[in-house]
Amino acid sequence: MDKGRSIPLKETISSSPSVVFLNAEVLEMQSPFAMVWYSLKGTPQEYALRLDLDKQVFLDHLDSKEDDKFVQESAPKIADYVGHILYTEVS
Repeated sequence: MDKGRSIPLKETISSSPSVVFLNAEVLEMQSPFAMVWYSLKGTPQEYALRLDLDKQVFLDHLDSKEDDKFVQESAPKIADYVGHILYTEVS
């Protein structure tokens, strides 16, 4: 099993009044996906959102249309940040 890397997001990625991104987990192997952990209305969620780093979209959706719109609009920012962190570690 490959080791994973946890990248903190809370202090770097903007949040909304109800959604806070906590961290992204990425396998050290070449994988185009990350698991993004978040809290909803102050409660850490049991499941992470799957993020396609290449397409810069979340594969999962939230029930609230407003929260889901915020999450989907944040996907490119998170994907770029995670890619930057992983790239600078390799360089």
